[in-house]
Amino acid sequence: MANYVYSQFDMESRMNGRLKIAWLNQPSRMNALTKPLLLELAGFIEFYSRDADTRCIVLAAKGDVFSSGQNVNIEDTDTSKQGSPKEVKRLVADYYNPLINAIRYARKPIIALVNGHASDTAANIALACDITLASESASFSQIFSRIGLIPDAGGTYFLPKNLGLQKAHYLAFTGKKVSAKEAEQMGMIADVFPTEEFEQKAFEVIEDIVNMPTQAIWLTKRAFRKSNDNRLNEQLRLESDYQGEAAATEDYREGIEAHYQKRKAQFKGR
Repeated sequence: MANYVYSQFDMESRMNGRLKIAWLNQPSRMNALTKPLLLELAGFIEFYSRDADTRCIVLAAKGDVFSSGQNVNIEDTDTSKQGSPKEVKRLVADYYNPLINAIRYARKPIIALVNGHASDTAANIALACDITLASESASFSQIFSRIGLIPDAGGTYFLPKNLGLQKAHYLAFTGKKVSAKEAEQMGMIADVFPTEEFEQKAFEVIEDIVNMPTQAIWLTKRAFRKSNDNRLNEQLRLESDYQGEAAATEDYREGIEAHYQKRKAQFKGR
């Protein structure tokens, strides 16, 4: 499958096409989110989620800031529309929500690499990913309340589930900036690496995931998602169904053979 050419970010393919990376690359604008960027990111994830050769998708950023969040001044010169209730609602419904759904329902693992500060909507996009890795110099903030808004881009969904209501309330009500280490300790993100080693260490984790059984990871992701709504007995039935699907894959057969042959499994994502 040929690569698409994207105008709003740099797309990089690594590991013989098995890894696709979207690099936010407007550091002079602090990688601010724009409507075209949000649409292209959603399309990028949806496209490579269906690509049989792709095993993992990464969202990352160039420069010292992951993203300053939404900056409507960059993209809309009609100040009469900026901040109106209709425009704010449409921005969330038509641009943020499709991206969060693309991440949530992607058939491949989605990993965010947060190299610097991630603010408001950008922070929540990173937190919506399956795994969020950060450098020690990274930080996160929910500044919505300071301009009279609520957390969006899944913030009201993921924050209380990951942190509990007390911490979620605290961060959302105050807009407090938290360091990457604090975020890890709270359970907001998965891991933190020294800034000078961040890219190297992060891509070591990603390489491990690229080489894992992709179908089993997708079924695991689906099962975790369903657990938010299911009772225990419903989840147990779902586990038996999904385990049957996993056992029908080529990777399961390879995993069993490798186990008995005492060698490392060579998964193909099928």
